[in-house]
Parts: sequence; C-alpha cells; structure tokens
Amino acid sequence: MVLKVDNIHAYYGVSHILHGVTIQIKRGEIVGLIGNNGVGKTTLLKSIMGLTRVRSGHINFQDQDLLHLPPFKISRLGISLIPENRDIFPDLTVYENLLLGMTNSRRKRKVIGDKIHDYFPILKARLNQKGGTLSGGEQQMLAIARGLVGEPELILVDEFSEGLQPLVIRNIVGILREVQKEGKTILMVEQDARLALHLSERIYIMEKGEISYHGLPEELLSNAKILKDHLAI
Repeated sequence: MVLKVDNIHAYYGVSHILHGVTIQIKRGEIVGLIGNNGVGKTTLLKSIMGLTRVRSGHINFQDQDLLHLPPFKISRLGISLIPENRDIFPDLTVYENLLLGMTNSRRKRKVIGDKIHDYFPILKARLNQKGGTLSGGEQQMLAIARGLVGEPELILVDEFSEGLQPLVIRNIVGILREVQKEGKTILMVEQDARLALHLSERIYIMEKGEISYHGLPEELLSNAKILKDHLAI
C-alpha cells in the first residue's frame, strides 16, 4: 500500500471532525472520496498533509509514519495537495507559482518546461503572466500543474471540477489519467459523484466524519439505496 490511514480522529479546535477514519490506497490507483458537504472529506486530505491536528490513529505513506511531521517534510516525502480553493499567488507569475511546487531545485527549469509542455500548453505560453490575471479554468490548471511539477508519488486532489466548464473538466480528467499511467497515485475528493464514479477505480463514501461505504464504482452504481441515501443520484 502507498497510503494507510488507520482509525484517525482529527479536530478543529475542540470540534471532533474525523471519527475513526480508515482508508487504504494501492500504488497507481485513482481512489475517489465522496459525500455531502461538511462531512470531513477535506479534513482528511489536510490530515494526511499534516495541516490538521490528528489526536489518535496512524497515517503511513510508503511505510513512513506521517503523524507529527510538519507539512513541508510530508511534501518532501512525495505527497502533493491540490487544494479546493487553488491557493495560487495572484501577484506572482505562472512560472513563480510553479517554482513553489518544486522539491528538487536542481531540476526546476527542465521539469517545469517538460510538464507544462506535455499537459498544459496554454500555461507554457503564459509563464510570465501573473496568476491573478488567468481565467478560473487556467488558475485550476496552474494549481494542478504546481501539484505535479515536484513529481510526487501521491497526489491529493480536492474538488478540482468546482466552477469549471465541462470542456476544462474533460481536459483535466485526461491529464489525471495520464498521470496515473506514469505510475502516480491519486486520492480525489469530488462533490460531483458521477464524475468521481467515472474516474475512480475504488470509492469511499464519507458521512458525518466516518467512512460509511467502500467498494467498486460499478457495485455502488448497482446499489440504488446507497445512491439515494448518500449521493442523491
């Protein structure tokens, strides 16, 4: 397993958000995490990255214990988070934003050039443009590109489709599939359940800070009760 999350309990202040969450992800998988808003999906991603306090349980990445490591060390181990709100720096250029995603400074220019050319040609043409002047779709591409240039082994993607046009979503889906073919592993939080079911090889459903279902997309699609009770589709 690339990632093992075992019975974690996470908090925001005194608020108990995650209640004994356990998930496992194999190398090279795309795994979807779905559920209603506010059930703890983003908190799980932030817990893996060390951005949220975990009081008990275990998080292991390639047999490395992540608990109590600061986020920058977790990133250097080979994990990248593409956040829901993109978190690009509007006053920095596209190239400067991408530099922030690098973990190997000796390869900066080559890797950025290669990745942008292969996946995001529109960004390659705008490397000197400030991030804040890009369209919403271009900013999402920049956020994803920044998450990829450091060549992580595990990519945590939070709500990449939100607010994007269908054509942009299709392009990003194609990019994620290509990244998977390179052997990378993806844990994807997605509010659009149909998109998650289409893209993922396995699905976890979260409800009230707990995992309520785990299975294959085709099994989930054949279970009308779960679709109605948890996903409203």
